[in-house]
Amino acid sequence: MASWKTNYDPALIADLIESSKKTTKDGSISFEGFGFSEYMVVLPSMVDWNSIIPNIEKNRIIRHATFKSAENGEITTESLISHISRFEREYVKRSPRKFKLITGISISKTCDLPHTRIDGSTIVLNPKINNKIRNEQKNN
Repeated sequence: MASWKTNYDPALIADLIESSKKTTKDGSISFEGFGFSEYMVVLPSMVDWNSIIPNIEKNRIIRHATFKSAENGEITTESLISHISRFEREYVKRSPRKFKLITGISISKTCDLPHTRIDGSTIVLNPKINNKIRNEQKNN
């Protein structure tokens, strides 16, 4: 469960975010000023996270928690950490998903490179893979 690190003052940031919050007539939330972007950069370092949360996910959680806190009323350290903890738990509970990353690379078609395994992932450099993937997509 996420918690605030003791060597920071999250109340200061929460107050600054709250003061930059704007609510439109239709109830949507936005934030004014350049400070908001800076607060979104600083906040992840103020939280003691579960060790499996990657940095990109920390940033998404912070942003999502900030908007949820704003939608529910005043942005406070308690509302922020409550939402951060909830989104962190949801991330930890998710099952890993398999996916294929397909991209282009400039190598000779005659170049025969071996498959490589890194941390349980396989990297395949194959000039004929595009046709195989296209056929799989057509069949799905």
